[in-house]
Amino acid sequence: VAIQYSVLDPDTTSGTVTPNFVTPSFQYNIGGGYQNITSGYLAAGDLSNKGVSPSTYSIHGATWNAKSQIPGTYSAAAQLRVTVNDNEAANNTTSTVVSFVLDTKNPNPTAFNINAASGTISFTTSDDSNLRYELSNNSTGSSDGSNAISGQWQTVGGTSTSTSMSWNFGSSTYPTVYLVSQDIYGNTVTSTAVAPSQPTGMAVRDISNPTAGQYQNFISWSVYTSVPSSTFANYKLYRSLNTDTPSNYSLLANVNDINTNYYRDASLSSSTLYYYKVLVTDTDGDISNYS
Repeated sequence: VAIQYSVLDPDTTSGTVTPNFVTPSFQYNIGGGYQNITSGYLAAGDLSNKGVSPSTYSIHGATWNAKSQIPGTYSAAAQLRVTVNDNEAANNTTSTVVSFVLDTKNPNPTAFNINAASGTISFTTSDDSNLRYELSNNSTGSSDGSNAISGQWQTVGGTSTSTSMSWNFGSSTYPTVYLVSQDIYGNTVTSTAVAPSQPTGMAVRDISNPTAGQYQNFISWSVYTSVPSSTFANYKLYRSLNTDTPSNYSLLANVNDINTNYYRDASLSSSTLYYYKVLVTDTDGDISNYS
């Protein structure tokens, strides 16, 4: 919080131990009464004596690190009081108060997910103040070269947004996207979404017994390597009865054991061509690309 105040003292040269100087102090009030702003939360020298004239106003400034002193605070009617003391024996202080919006609270992203199978991301973030956000595949927030809006601030025009969009994840084994949410007062928080890696090693073997009228396929894939940022939830196996087109696939099975990297499909008909694909979901709700 940048503070600017002006002061003059007509009798600054008499009756004081600090002629031509005053001593400032600062307090804030967010509803529970005035509290001192101590030196640890002010810039160096802000509480030092300040020069003053008997005839013209002298302008001084101070910087209050409110976010350190009272983090996570939002007040639409905060008050800041500046008091100056000319160090005389009587009538030695005067104060002025200003009301303002104080916001030291970070935005609150409540959801951020990747769906690599559909090539989309979705997120929800909110704040007490107006927001903007930035997305990138790079942890630095810079342009990733794969998405037109990456590394560029996107204005929400309000205090919350729930957004879904297409996204190119680049070549990362575990697709990762960074979301920076920032309000108009500079409070900033970074969120990270990490999707599971794409399943590999998928194989389908016909294990039918036509003589017995049993038509079955055995489907297998490589075991997922779980990482802390993308912890295994389940495998989802999909099947199509005609062509290798996403819209023709339907969910065949959920497999909830990470080491059960196979499935026996016994609901088949003879002389029919079947297509399969599998993906991985994690405990955060992120989804890998299809095998």
